Amino acid sequence: MQAKWKFRLGILSCITGMIILSTSLLIGRLVPGGLVLLVLGFILISESRKE
Repeated sequence: MQAKWKFRLGILSCITGMIILSTSLLIGRLVPGGLVLLVLGFILISESRKE
């Protein structure tokens, strides 16, 4: 996978994770999927930086 696509996917995953986390905080119920997406996004961004 190219570094450019890893970076874009990581950014998209971080944004989606933040949206899920913020809506779950508004609802008052914690959704672990948002946290997983946020961590996955950061991992993908760091992997794309290494290449």
